[in-house]
Formats: sequence, C-alpha cells, structure tokens
Amino acid sequence: MLSLRALDNVTHGLIGYVLGRAAGSRLGPGAQEQPPEQDLAATHRARRALSWTGVLASNGPDLDLLITPFANDPKLVYLSHHRGHTHTLLLAVPLGLAIAALVCRLLRVEGRARRLALGLGALSALLHIGFDALNNYGVHPFFPLSGRWFYGDTLFIVEPLLLAVMLPLPLLGAGSRAGRVTAGVLAAVLLALVWGLAPVPLTKGTAVAVTALLALGLAVQRAFPDRAEPTLAAMALVVGTFALLSPVAEHRVRDALARGAPEERVLEVALAPGPGNPLCWNGFAVSAGPEDAYAVRTLELSLLPSVFAPGPCTAAPGARTAPLVPASIEGDAGLRFGQRFQGTGAELRALVRDYCEAEVFMNFARVPFWRPGNPPLLGDLRYDMEPEVSWAELELNDRCTDWFAEWEPPRQDVLTP
Repeated sequence: MLSLRALDNVTHGLIGYVLGRAAGSRLGPGAQEQPPEQDLAATHRARRALSWTGVLASNGPDLDLLITPFANDPKLVYLSHHRGHTHTLLLAVPLGLAIAALVCRLLRVEGRARRLALGLGALSALLHIGFDALNNYGVHPFFPLSGRWFYGDTLFIVEPLLLAVMLPLPLLGAGSRAGRVTAGVLAAVLLALVWGLAPVPLTKGTAVAVTALLALGLAVQRAFPDRAEPTLAAMALVVGTFALLSPVAEHRVRDALARGAPEERVLEVALAPGPGNPLCWNGFAVSAGPEDAYAVRTLELSLLPSVFAPGPCTAAPGARTAPLVPASIEGDAGLRFGQRFQGTGAELRALVRDYCEAEVFMNFARVPFWRPGNPPLLGDLRYDMEPEVSWAELELNDRCTDWFAEWEPPRQDVLTP
C-alpha cells in the first residue's frame, strides 16, 4: 500500500484540480472588481489561484505524514497518526482555508475570486476526507466529539477508472504547457500500469475499460473545451457504481456466513474492490464464536461469476505473514472463502495488557491477527501482503510512544469481554 501513496496523492490532486476548474468557470468579467483593461489578466490569475487551491487543499490533510520522521517509533506513529488530526473536520477545514488564503495572497487575488477560493479550499479538504472514507482504511472525522472510525469499503486506494475520467481535463485544458505535459506523463503511467506494470493483478477488461474511458474523455473534452462538468459527471458515475455494488457484495458475504457458520456472530465485513472492476471484491469476514472464539476469513467475490471467476479478478495477495489455515466453510459459485485466522479474544486482550504498543496499534487495527513468538507479532490482515513483516505489523517489544492518539479501537467488540 505504501508504494501506492504517491498515486493516492495524485488522485487527490486531480480531484482538487477538477473542482478548481469548475469553480474557475464561474468567473467572468468583473470577477476581481478590476478596471476593464486589467480584467482579463485578473481573471486569468484568479483561475490559476482556484486550480492551485484545489490541488494543494486536496492534499493538505496528508501533511500529517510530516511528523513521522520526528517520531521515536516511526512505524507506530505512522499507524497511529496517519489520517489523524488533520483528517478531522476540526482541522481540515481551517487547513483548507489557510492554503486558499496563502495562494490568493501569492497570486494577488481579491474580491469575489478570493471568496470563491476560500470556499474551494474548505470543500477540497473536506472531499479529501470523504474520498479517504471510501476505501477500507477509514477515517474518524468527528474527533474529538467521537473517535469512531468510518469505512466506505467502496474504492480501491488508487482507482484507475477514476484517474481515467479525470485526466482528459488537464491533458487538453491545462493553462500551461507544463500542466499538459504533467497530465500526459500521468496518463502514460496509468496506461503502463493497467497494461502490465501494476503492483497488483489487473484483468484485461480493466485495461480495456481504462483505455476506453481515457479516449472517450478526450473526445468529450474536445467537444466541450474548458468545461469541467463532463468530468464531474463521469467521476460521480464511477464512484456511484462502486458505491451501489459495495452493499450488494457485503450482503452476499453475510448471507453465506449465516448459512455456513450459524453459530458465529459476524462483527464486520471489510471489503475492497478489484482495481477498475466493481464486480470483483476481496476482503475479510471478522466474527466471534462460542467460548470467546475470534476468527477472520479471507474472501474473494465476483458479482458476475459467469464472466469473472472469484480470485483472478481481485487484488488479493498470495502468501501472508499471518498464521492461516484453510477456511472452514464453503462459499458458492461467486464467493470463495480462502483461509482463516483463528484465536481467542482473551489472547488479544492479553497482548494489549502486556505490551503498550499493542494498545496503540489496536486504535488502528480493523482486522487484527497475531502470532506467538519471542517477540510476538501483531498485525492487520487488510495490509498483510507478503510473508515478511511489513508496515502494518509490529513485533512487540513493549516500546511505548508518547504520541498516542485516542481513536476508538475498531475491534472494541473483541477488546471488551
């Protein structure tokens, strides 16, 4: 997942750019209350300010990454504080406003354009939180009133279909050659990734869909130059399609668990779609059973198994760090339960009691697993992508951090006997 961080910020930046272009289209003569002979140059500066405000404010909440190098335990602080305080309504909105004010000052933008930029800055920061909420990592935007995590389980962290519908706008309409070249490079990288260089498996259907959407977007943008509305509509269509199918996928999983393991109580189903394919999903079913049993089952789901077999169409990894055994229940033609982690709530509570970094980690971990040893290991199956210890796994040595973030533990239902 960390290898996708840069592309994740590209997605946020493009969302802000599209919003900035849409806001800029509202500017006309008199936007800055300038004399007529200066109005054209003033409007050009205002539109530049809106574009830059959108791009920068859309990435502003990720400034929390800057604290990691100064932490006594960078991995633990990253897990505890990324998508932390700057991803709350309390700080994100002022941050967006501050970025907008700075951009307007640097570009000498005043009047109605400045007011529009300030609104855009706040909106862009809020949409950063909103789009982060759409994947399975989650956000807790209402802290300190509530530390509860919210998970959309709707989009892959870097959704290629979303990138494909956004890139035509800067490709054809960026106000500078540098902007158009940058968009061209991003489009070339996107095509290279979907046609074989992606770090996660992609179907040929995804590659064709991304290429077709990019080409269609270019054609539409040529027909409607300097208009952002077609791009906004395409973005809504992509996100809406995944959002409509996510609860369908969750229902399929819960129904199968009710049939196959009626003695267990499903605590949560954490899902992620295959990149560029809203019909394919992978994830984890977390459940509690009799005598304090705790179980996590990996799963792969196709909503159209006659076309996409479950497994090959998802981004699910192969080998993992977690000690897994074969799943104990069967799925159906479109749903496959792969492996299972089995433990008890008492084991997890003992780790939290004995190791202070386990307590910190559990404020992040949505799908925890653990492995005995010296030292024991605690991780989150959502990001267990390889057999080696990775960024979302801790070898517990009772090394505490003073940078403790008091989010509500996602698995409070297991931590509270």
